[in-house]
Amino acid sequence: MDTLETAFQQLAPDVLRYITSIVKHEHQAEDLLQETFYKAYVALDTYDDDYSFRPWLFTIAKNTCMDYFRSHRRSLTNTPLAFDWNDVKDTMDLERDVVTNETLRDVYDLLNRLPPQPRQAFIFKVIYGLSYDDCQLILKRSPSAVKSDVYRIRTMIKQRIER
Repeated sequence: MDTLETAFQQLAPDVLRYITSIVKHEHQAEDLLQETFYKAYVALDTYDDDYSFRPWLFTIAKNTCMDYFRSHRRSLTNTPLAFDWNDVKDTMDLERDVVTNETLRDVYDLLNRLPPQPRQAFIFKVIYGLSYDDCQLILKRSPSAVKSDVYRIRTMIKQRIER
């Protein structure tokens, strides 16, 4: 229990920011955060100490959001994991050299046009700072696919910045 309380205090802001970026509604995101931690508490005996707690928790958050959309019969392809610059701009390190709002809008538009899986990989790796292994566990994709997605998106962003 103490581990979960500590994790909640340390990871709740990041998990809430992630959930909010998916559901786009602050109050619903807070409810889903509580549900995520409840599910984590219930499933704590299934957690393997050989792996990092953070990706395990983000996986539960992702699945909780998907369950929410399924239960509300909303489209999973259009709504979840859309990128909103305002949700994450304070945590972003990659584009510190991006100066103009016009360039930021270009990057924002680029990310929103991407398919969900590459966008998820980029958000988890670059914005939330997870390792490639952690991203691979959450997204249930091969490490090379995650690395490839992140590399391609970074390259596209750099090309936009250099214009």
